[in-house]
Amino acid sequence: MQKKSIPLLLLCLFIVGCDNADNHTNTSSKLTSSVNSLSLQNEADIRTDLKLINTIINNSNNEAITIRNSLSQAMQNHDKESIKSVIAKSKKLLETTNSSLAAMNIKSQEVEKVRTGIIDGNNLALKLQEISSKTELTSEDKNEIALLQKQSIEIQKKVGQELDSLNKSYN
Repeated sequence: MQKKSIPLLLLCLFIVGCDNADNHTNTSSKLTSSVNSLSLQNEADIRTDLKLINTIINNSNNEAITIRNSLSQAMQNHDKESIKSVIAKSKKLLETTNSSLAAMNIKSQEVEKVRTGIIDGNNLALKLQEISSKTELTSEDKNEIALLQKQSIEIQKKVGQELDSLNKSYN
């Protein structure tokens, strides 16, 4: 159980901010469909959008730290029930973050791209959590977990760089 919890925790901490995979994909698809109506290189829109998305991310990061500490404690105590509870909290955090991000009234294409990337990364984390929670992991499951982790790291790096660049340029 410990090995399964650690990748989920890492994803939760690096990507912050729906019950089945199809719903996760649809959330991101709905967001990107309106990109053509968003502004491009509009400083006021980007600043407004950054203020909103940074607030959501900062709140999620703070909760993720609490979850990480709780998971660490549960793992040290070998408390399987607490581990399950913490993982459920992690899932709820990812879902809540996605909902908050989806509810944003984004005006700029630049921040929309970041928002979509974060939601996609969170959806990968939810998928990883779903697979990792199986009682018995097959070799196919383990391969999928490794692939999802790799994809997650790539998304984290890309989205993190984009958000850092926007914050540096507009804040």
